[in-house]
Amino acid sequence: MKLTKKQHQWIKQLEDLWNFFDARLKNYSLKTGDLRLQLLLTLTVATHRLIRGFLAQLKGGSNDNLQSKLRTLTEALINVNYILSDDKDFRAKAFVLDSKKIRIRTLDKLIRLMEQEKASSMEAINSIESYKELRESLKQEVSEEENRLGEENASWPSVEQRAKSPRDAQRDWFLIDFVS
Repeated sequence: MKLTKKQHQWIKQLEDLWNFFDARLKNYSLKTGDLRLQLLLTLTVATHRLIRGFLAQLKGGSNDNLQSKLRTLTEALINVNYILSDDKDFRAKAFVLDSKKIRIRTLDKLIRLMEQEKASSMEAINSIESYKELRESLKQEVSEEENRLGEENASWPSVEQRAKSPRDAQRDWFLIDFVS
């Protein structure tokens, strides 16, 4: 795979970022109850792993499916900026709540496939009843959390809206350069 000089620079930047994360994350534990910082650490670890896979694939001479990984990396950056631009933890809680909603939708699809007998391998892992119980438990958690947070604080906006967060305007130059 032939890369341009600019693409080589981007790979070098990714390697520097990976090395930075690698050095900082070794044996690190977070000693805080701040949900925003806990999510930041989780997203940092996930980003670190994504970058490691990205680099390994590029060094192996393949660019298969890298656009989706780049999108994931970009969305992680947008999410971190959006969550940290809130002085409280409402956005962090909305992020967690949205993750639970995604799990519910995934369980809905899985249960539907199992009912149609199109997911026999999943039945080997768990019974359809246990998936339904998990779904109901998650629905209950989501409902309780939405009631606690209130409608305005419980919503997780689209990636486009998150990218336009007020504090992110300062970082637009990075996103434009990164994705162009």
